[in-house]
Amino acid sequence: MGARMKSARRLDRAIRMLALWALGFIGLMPGEPSVAAPALGTYNIDPARISVSGFSAGGFFAMQLGVAYSSIFRGVGIFAGGPYDCARHAYVVGCVNNARPDIAGSIANMRSWSANRIDSVGNISAQRVYIFVGKDDGIVGANVTRQVKRLYDDVGGFAASGNVKYVELEGVNHTFPTDFDRAGDSPCGLLVLPYISNCKFDGAGDALQWIYGPLTAPNTATLRGDLLAFDQSAFVGDGAGMDATGWLYVPASCAAGKRCALHVALHGCQQAYAVIGAYFVTNTGYNRWADTNNMVVLFPQTSASLSNPLSCWDWIGLYGSDYDQKSGAQIRSIMAMVQRIAAGRLAIAPAIRSGANASDMPAGANPHPIADSDLP
Repeated sequence: MGARMKSARRLDRAIRMLALWALGFIGLMPGEPSVAAPALGTYNIDPARISVSGFSAGGFFAMQLGVAYSSIFRGVGIFAGGPYDCARHAYVVGCVNNARPDIAGSIANMRSWSANRIDSVGNISAQRVYIFVGKDDGIVGANVTRQVKRLYDDVGGFAASGNVKYVELEGVNHTFPTDFDRAGDSPCGLLVLPYISNCKFDGAGDALQWIYGPLTAPNTATLRGDLLAFDQSAFVGDGAGMDATGWLYVPASCAAGKRCALHVALHGCQQAYAVIGAYFVTNTGYNRWADTNNMVVLFPQTSASLSNPLSCWDWIGLYGSDYDQKSGAQIRSIMAMVQRIAAGRLAIAPAIRSGANASDMPAGANPHPIADSDLP
């Protein structure tokens, strides 16, 4: 039995590393070090205009946030990300690599945890959901993102189909799509850091306008707001896998006290500031839209560690088996930042720690068999 347990642990570690590799790839690009930063400020945030989006591992995590705190997030944008709770029900390689992940267990847990470990799933019906994938994306892939859509508006039935927008784009690899050129970005059809590309498609704008409705055209000239570093460590507990510094874009109007929206933008693996510098913060296009639409943008940052060498967001249970619930380490950290930015005005229900039972097993520890042929 001891030998079997050791073998299972080794397999678990190998599978987790494969998942991180699949969403980030080895071959780090030198980035800038984290910087010492002041405290996070507070702003006049409209509680009804808070949303989240993310790319790749950040896409998985954006859905986790949107489900766990569906009472807070009006909209969710998922760029090349997979279904909620995916890794709990299948080995993580079954959630990427253009697999077709099982969503039955995810749906069952969402219903079971509703109004307890997560907000009431009834809130999801009021959310606007945006899902994007490149048709040439073999890292996550359309088979995965189609399961996200099915969870929301088909099999799961949590959202009305009219509230879900699904986009597959020809000639696009595993990258965040924009419609403008920036030095250092990747060719759209290639899998190259920093995984941000001019695909002649404004991903940030398409998602934000789906979530909020028609918006003022983005500022394509010099931005009038401020990009601010802040002390993220004040919101992060031990072992949460997050950097000491986060970033915030604040339009001049929001700094002056105007009522503003808040959008949380989550980078993918290897896109943290400590890895690639400000590419994700400045080159994705979120700030251009925020500048003309009274919208603060929060860019939380992960950190690398032995268990998470590619600085991914935790969608596989790296920092606890409750990673996709309100009590999850990274979810609690981000929600604390959101609450601070909103000057404490949000009615955020307390996190409830999950007990130890079969549904709480961390990713990779589930009893489903795996064959060598399942590995990428």
